Parts: sequence; C-alpha cells; structure tokens
Amino acid sequence: MRQEVNYSYEITPRPDHLGGGWRLRLLENNEEVGGGVFPPQTDAFANPTDALQAAYFDAESEAYCWLDRCPGHMMDHDYQRHGLFADPVQGENSEGDSAIAADRHRRQAAVDFAMANVGLVGFTPSEEVQDRMRRFIDGEIDLDEFVKGVMDHAKREV
Repeated sequence: MRQEVNYSYEITPRPDHLGGGWRLRLLENNEEVGGGVFPPQTDAFANPTDALQAAYFDAESEAYCWLDRCPGHMMDHDYQRHGLFADPVQGENSEGDSAIAADRHRRQAAVDFAMANVGLVGFTPSEEVQDRMRRFIDGEIDLDEFVKGVMDHAKREV
C-alpha cells in the first residue's frame, strides 16, 4: 500500500543577532528535508520593512519552487503554508476554497516580488500591465497568458 507523502514548508523569523530575516524549513511528512536562511538585503532597500518583506518573498518563492518539484504534489491541492504573516485560508469552510485562496496567495506573492524588483530600478508598470497583474492574481489568466500580454504590450510601447 502506497503511503501519501505530505509536503509543506514553514517560514519563521530569525533572531536579529543571527542577521534577522527568515528561516525556511522544507518539510516532508513534517520532517525537515531542506531549507535556508533569508536575511534582509538592507543595502538594496531604503526602508528596512521593505527589505524584510522582500526577504520573506524570497523564502516563499524558494518554497514554491521546491513544492513544484515534489513528486505528486500540486500547488492547488493539499497546499499547506505556515509562517508569520496571516494565512489567507483561515476561516474557509472547504478544501476547495482553501486551495483557491492558497493559489491566489501564491500569485499575489509572485506579483509582489516582481513589483519589488522593478521598483528598485524606478520602473512603474502601465495601467494595462497593472490590470493584467490583477487578472493574473484573480486567476482569470494563467502565467503564460500574463507574460505574453506583457511582452505584447512592451512591443507596442517601443
């Protein structure tokens, strides 16, 4: 009989005397199988809170990449997330609602991370691109459609 493997992750704050930021633990059946530390890159951000949030997004992005590589694991099914920030699936009544909320959170984190990166160089996306971001976050379009639309928009603007 095949036993189901549960993949999850945990992001916890690191003490300031260790450099602050976040500790990522990658879990298989609640046992740590990997992870890393993500200190804030204070030299890249004027605001320490932004640096801390970017470090969190880096840790979360690494966790998503790991989950995507886990055999048989699907991001929109049995998704588990642990961390300091509020879990958007709390209070949901069904597994389906939780999966949808988790997928939306993953998309929001990806857009937030991208916005932080482009913001570092002083770039502000157009209203059309911001609308595409919202549609991607809401699940109206997938990543391929989002990227294609942004690339088409960029070609028109050049």
